[in-house]
Amino acid sequence: MLKTILIFLLATVLVALVTHHLRKLETHFSQQLLQGTEQPETTHVFTQFSLTSTDSGGTVESVIQSPHTRHVVNQYQTQLESPTMLIYRENQTPVKLTADSAVVDHQTNITTLINNVNVSMEENKRLHMTTDILTVDNADRTAKTDAPASIFYGNSRMNGVGLEFEFDNKKVKFLNKVHGTYER
Repeated sequence: MLKTILIFLLATVLVALVTHHLRKLETHFSQQLLQGTEQPETTHVFTQFSLTSTDSGGTVESVIQSPHTRHVVNQYQTQLESPTMLIYRENQTPVKLTADSAVVDHQTNITTLINNVNVSMEENKRLHMTTDILTVDNADRTAKTDAPASIFYGNSRMNGVGLEFEFDNKKVKFLNKVHGTYER
């Protein structure tokens, strides 16, 4: 009889220990799912990085360069320091974009230029645009911002909040609070 009671107690303790361990595993697994830890982040760091985009015929559409770049594989992003981007246009001078930093999202083909963004074109007169953030859609060759922006064209100046820009036809549209001066 004593032997049966000891076996029963031992079995009860064993079941309690296994149940406790399984609950700990379940809690740990649930926390990992909530945190989204599918894979560890994989990064590659490059110096003197250059990324060239071409159309289906092999014609260069844009080039972005950076002295220091960090590519985050699992996020499909490349982070660039002090980038220079050239947008090539048929029979026109390229549009030159610079900024303090940029992020290229390889899934959406969007480049976001961040802080001290400058856009310039050399044509009849010098066209120059500044803003703090500019999103470039590489697929449809447009750019936009919701931030304040300024455009300088010769001696003329235009300011506004929010802007849309089409690279190929040089169409610029301010969205809000537009004011400026025009000089010949």
